[in-house]
Amino acid sequence: MLWFGYKPFAPVCQSALRGETPIGGTCIWCGDPIGPEDNGFLVEHCTDAGTEPLPWHQECYLRMLVGGVHHQLRRCRCFGGDLPSDPPEMTIHEAAQAAAALFQGLEGSSL
Repeated sequence: MLWFGYKPFAPVCQSALRGETPIGGTCIWCGDPIGPEDNGFLVEHCTDAGTEPLPWHQECYLRMLVGGVHHQLRRCRCFGGDLPSDPPEMTIHEAAQAAAALFQGLEGSSL
């Protein structure tokens, strides 16, 4: 795994190599383009041609690991609730940003 972006944004960056930011590439999780201001990871994925590093926004990768807002708050179906893991009024990227903010205990998360 490589990381990209403008700063080492997580402890994993200390033991991983930095790659070029794939500006205009598509995040494998949310489908939004990677911008010059984004931090994230290039993760090896199996393709028909072998393996290739595909981009993930930092917050999309974290969301994939820790679950959505309602999952973290134990309001989703996994915990007997009736809400989807991510708030349906948000885009996939917005929901990932909110989930990452909640997990990291940041102010201003969109709950």
